Amino acid sequence: MNKISYTLLTSFFFVYNAIAQINLSGTVSSSIGELLPAVTVLETGTNNATLTDFDGVFKLTVQPNALLKISYIGYETQYHKAGTQRNIAITLSKGERLEEVVVLGNQSKPRSILDSPVPIDNIKAQELVFTGKNHIEDMLRFSVPSYQALNHFISDAAAHYDPADLRGLGPSRTLVLINGKRKAQSAQVLLNSPPGKGDVGVDMKSIPVIAIERIEVLRDGASAQYGSDAIAGVINVILKKNTQLSSLNATTGITSKGDGFNLNLDFNHTLNFGNKGTINLSLAHYTQEITNRARTLGEKDAIQFHAGLDKNHPEYNTPRQYELEWAKNNPELGMKVGQPQLKNINFFLNLNHPIGEKANFYTIHGHTNRYGKSFAYFRAPYWRKDVADSGLLAPIDDSLELGGNANGIRDKDKNDNYIEGIFSNGDYIGYQPTFETKIIDDFNLVGIDLEFGKNLFLDISASHGNNKLEYFVNNSVNRDYLNDHGWAPHSYYNGGYNLRQISLNADFSKILNDFISLAWGIEHRTEIFSSILGDPFSFYEGGSDSFGGINPNNLIHVSRTSFAAYGGIDFEIGNLLIGGAGRFEDYSDFGNNFSWKIHGRQKLSKSSVLRASYSTGFRAPTLHQRHLENTLYTIVGSSPYPVLQGTFPNEHPAIRNLGIKKLFAETSQNISLGSTYKFNKHFSASLDLYQINVNDRILFSSRIAAKDGTLDG
Repeated sequence: MNKISYTLLTSFFFVYNAIAQINLSGTVSSSIGELLPAVTVLETGTNNATLTDFDGVFKLTVQPNALLKISYIGYETQYHKAGTQRNIAITLSKGERLEEVVVLGNQSKPRSILDSPVPIDNIKAQELVFTGKNHIEDMLRFSVPSYQALNHFISDAAAHYDPADLRGLGPSRTLVLINGKRKAQSAQVLLNSPPGKGDVGVDMKSIPVIAIERIEVLRDGASAQYGSDAIAGVINVILKKNTQLSSLNATTGITSKGDGFNLNLDFNHTLNFGNKGTINLSLAHYTQEITNRARTLGEKDAIQFHAGLDKNHPEYNTPRQYELEWAKNNPELGMKVGQPQLKNINFFLNLNHPIGEKANFYTIHGHTNRYGKSFAYFRAPYWRKDVADSGLLAPIDDSLELGGNANGIRDKDKNDNYIEGIFSNGDYIGYQPTFETKIIDDFNLVGIDLEFGKNLFLDISASHGNNKLEYFVNNSVNRDYLNDHGWAPHSYYNGGYNLRQISLNADFSKILNDFISLAWGIEHRTEIFSSILGDPFSFYEGGSDSFGGINPNNLIHVSRTSFAAYGGIDFEIGNLLIGGAGRFEDYSDFGNNFSWKIHGRQKLSKSSVLRASYSTGFRAPTLHQRHLENTLYTIVGSSPYPVLQGTFPNEHPAIRNLGIKKLFAETSQNISLGSTYKFNKHFSASLDLYQINVNDRILFSSRIAAKDGTLDG
């Protein structure tokens, strides 16, 4: 063969090979449908290989009939022969998965939870379900150290969502993300007596468990990376994207006392669309009935209540016979203390579609409707003598019959509806108002993530969050209106609150080499808080009993903007990792803040790691805390009667006159030291110590009374 023929043949061989090569793409998932990142896909007999991305997707150009080797730590290796199919789905069977990769706390390069310089928990959806609980808050309480979520009973709207906190710092000091994007807080401020009074939390019940792939929890100060509210840490909820199997679940339960029946129905399914695009849909419906665990006190409580009750009206100090009879026949004193009645409907959509070879379009839409009913304190006959004896409803009269009149005062409303249980056989027996809520929560996100240049990534996104609460009080009365007009309705629309949040983000990350990785970005956020007017009956004078409506003087519509810029860098040389981050944030309503963080990790051996971090942090006062204003009748101390109490905003002139400064950011210093140790392939453990100092902490003030003692603020 002459030189020309050899050259032509060689050229033909290479051209043929180039034409014959095929472009493969696909996904790698576990047997339960979990998409696996960082899986090695190798063309056997060559050095041609790639890794799956965070979403379990890979792309690789191979020879025809190539044999692919798919391997991943903790899973059995699988082989696949390339054929005519260009898009393939690989399912790996679980072997011994030793370490799990997380993206939280490492904005430029994902790491395992045992290799991270800060403590991170990675909880799979299956682990959450195995707790046997119904809500995310309770599931995390049994899965994450130092995470607390308490059920509240007689706490108005707080009974219908359970504010949670991390590391004991209150609900508003934990930042909640969905797929790495900030979720709006609840429009509700905790004003009664639950933990976190005066605080604001995130409504976790608005995220259906069926939509969750996993939850990452960063238990370290992270304001320098993620901004305000991350003093205690960050919770990042990762949604399912491309499940291989559809899920339909139905669970039900009831307490051993025969109450509290609950029913949960949820569904998850992935649809393919366009060119390799996916839509993951989640639907969830949950209902629960009330429970009642009120104490049984009976006559003793009625007698004790009257002892020295009123020096100005000594006749109140001795219970009447019908009051004792009522207490004897109603040992729980009419109270309902337990979980509220709830109906919760969730919808979530997670859509992804590739744009070319190195970009992806994504959008998420979540919507929640929740209806709840809880109970206020029961207005017992011996407790509400100001009602029974003042003639606001009707005086006690043995001849009075249900629906009768006395002194022109009616116990019926305009439509001849009765308050349940006020009169029976002529005796005033009390009543228990209900506190009912309608909660609407929306989360909307749209963005593009892409790779341009070598190992340079950009994520551009816009998100909109909205939380709206509306209040209703039933089986109640506005005593002032009844006294002035001779009748009053017993059902009230009390208004509500609405919080909106709009965020624009641009996040960059760059892996320079095996030793240095970078992350930087900017964020612009707008927040709008407004109140909703109640009906006139609900706010007339002192307002409807148990919860007065929002009146024209309490109406609020305020907004603010913030701008942030951040950056971070990690150096990893051998077994030593050193990194740092800084974030500047400027708020239109109170000023700016700069937070910073340094962290380090030293691998002492293949099995043990020592880690430490120090950071400063901040939390911006919420719009609620700066501007919320309302008045309501509530129980204060040992007072035998409800007291009209007002919540005044920090910006109110009366507060300024007391010499109280305007609210500004809380600041913190966080230090943590810990270690991880892998005993064997089945068992590993971590131990972390931390200390957090918070300066200028924002709290709900104690009661401030007027000099004559007639007004509480």
